[in-house]
Amino acid sequence: KKPPCTYCHLSSTSLSSPLDINAHSGNMFTKFLVLSFIVLLSKISAQCVSREGSATSGDFTVALQTDCTQGTVTVSMTKAQFSNTWFGVVFARSMVGQSLIYTNGKQAAETLRLWAYTLSGYSLRNVVYAGQSIEWTELQTDIGANAITVQYQNSLANTDILDENTVSVDFMWAIGGGYQLVQHVSRANQYATIALEPITTTPVPTTPVPTTAEPTTATPTTTATPTTTATPTTT
Repeated sequence: KKPPCTYCHLSSTSLSSPLDINAHSGNMFTKFLVLSFIVLLSKISAQCVSREGSATSGDFTVALQTDCTQGTVTVSMTKAQFSNTWFGVVFARSMVGQSLIYTNGKQAAETLRLWAYTLSGYSLRNVVYAGQSIEWTELQTDIGANAITVQYQNSLANTDILDENTVSVDFMWAIGGGYQLVQHVSRANQYATIALEPITTTPVPTTPVPTTAEPTTATPTTTATPTTTATPTTT
């Protein structure tokens, strides 16, 4: 007589093969990575504070604004006494660093706009186009009688000028003799600093609903009954 089958209630389909176990482990690991990434993004979003600020140096006013919700940075540059020449700023305490220059390029063959350049030295050969990967998007260009204002935007993750934790940015300016990017004819002697302050949303004032006092009906007072004059007595 055969001994009773202890594991007969387990079908072959209920037993996982090594491949099934590996697939299950892989799915669990993928879910773990996704969840970890979501948590990391949440922490970054919670720590990011939208900021803005501006500073003036010479004829230049430069403003920066970061938007944590959109993940963008917007730069606005105003050049007073504008006379149809290239102009730009280097975001550093010297003329070496990341820069934005309004020009038509070294060969005067590019579209006249704000271009990103990397300055690794003080000669023109050290001024190198930063590449299409970090080009800025034009939002606005206003040319007045003697001033120009350009406003451009980029992704926070796509620029070396600042990040979501930056609270101040230094810059120096330079201008040329024409739109073609050649040696500058004038530049700043010292750097200026843009202090980036948190953007606070001003609450919209609410107008209180006027309350109408409920009229009270006073109980009318009854006029006192006149007293009858005593009848005179006859002597």
